[in-house]
Amino acid sequence: MDRETKKEFNSLAGMVKRGFDAVDKKFEHIDKKFDNIDKKFEHVDTRFILLGSKLTEHDKRFDILEKKIDQTWGLIDGYVKAQEDFREEFKIMKYKMTQVEKVIKAKLGVEIE
Repeated sequence: MDRETKKEFNSLAGMVKRGFDAVDKKFEHIDKKFDNIDKKFEHVDTRFILLGSKLTEHDKRFDILEKKIDQTWGLIDGYVKAQEDFREEFKIMKYKMTQVEKVIKAKLGVEIE
C-alpha cells in the first residue's frame, strides 16, 4: 500500500472510530436512562410484593370476620328460637291460668283479677 492510501485509510479509520465513540457516548446516556428505569421497576416490583402481602393479610382478616359473622348468626338464631319457645310456653301458661281461674270461679265462686 502506498503512503497516500495508508493516510486515507488511517483517516477513514479515525473517522469511523470517532463515529463509533460518539455512538458509544449516546448509548452510555441511553444505558443510564435504562438503569434508572430498571431501578424504578424494582421499586414498583417491591410495591407489588408489599401489596400482595397486604392483600393476603386482608384475606385472612376477612376469613376471620366471616367466621365471626357466622358465629354471631348462630347465636342470633339460637336467641330467636329461645324467644319463640318462651312465647309459646307463655301462651300455654296463660291459657292454663285462664282455665284455673274459670275452675276457681265455678267451684269456689271467687273471681281472680
